[in-house]
Amino acid sequence: MLLFLQISWLLLILSIAAWQDIKTRTVSNRLVLIGFIGLVGLQILGQSMHLLSLIIGILIGLTLWKFKFFGGGDSKLIMLISAAFLHTELITLYSFIAVIGALQALWFLKYKPQKTLPYAVAILMGTGGYLVFKIWA
Repeated sequence: MLLFLQISWLLLILSIAAWQDIKTRTVSNRLVLIGFIGLVGLQILGQSMHLLSLIIGILIGLTLWKFKFFGGGDSKLIMLISAAFLHTELITLYSFIAVIGALQALWFLKYKPQKTLPYAVAILMGTGGYLVFKIWA
């Protein structure tokens, strides 16, 4: 039951972030903080903290932001989703996000070449795709 709540919480926060990113090209710090607080609270209740995953997510998120591959909001979302999964799942999760992001980038190049890419959408769809894969595999 707690796992279902964690996944639901994560997808809710990512959905709001994707909507914000589409509308304003920003992701609210407050939203990410609320997401972290809710996720950590649910993990404490379930006694399943993923500290190593969070550390990996922080390192990857900050690196992608530092080298300007991601905006700050996208990097914070990578940190958030990393904390929700086991460290052994992260490469597959990141791969799903990267594939969706690449497809989104191709679409944007064709139809909206002057616009910036709202990568929170790719993070949401890649995470959702990974969860479907995980359930069916």
